[in-house]
Amino acid sequence: MGQTINIKLDELLNDFENPRHDIAVNEEDAVKKLIEKVGGENMLRLAEDIYTSGLIPSNEIVVIYNEVIGKYVVYEGNRRVAIMKILKDPEQFSFLKKNIFWLL
Repeated sequence: MGQTINIKLDELLNDFENPRHDIAVNEEDAVKKLIEKVGGENMLRLAEDIYTSGLIPSNEIVVIYNEVIGKYVVYEGNRRVAIMKILKDPEQFSFLKKNIFWLL
């Protein structure tokens, strides 16, 4: 059984090989592919929920530490991590349209 630890958002990487989408080449590409696959409206609803209610403790994010890159890779919870990263710094994702920033 795993343990619960606090990890800074910057130490998490969305899974480039997430089974929900095609293999991504980097973090931004992984988030873009995830949004395209899940749908922008669904991701926006998730963003609103996280923004207003926070994360539900029972929905823990499962990660695996990758020693080669020195970061944790998200195994379960990629959508939540992607949304948290967008909420924290939307400008790091150049594929987002400028007008969507106001929605978040």
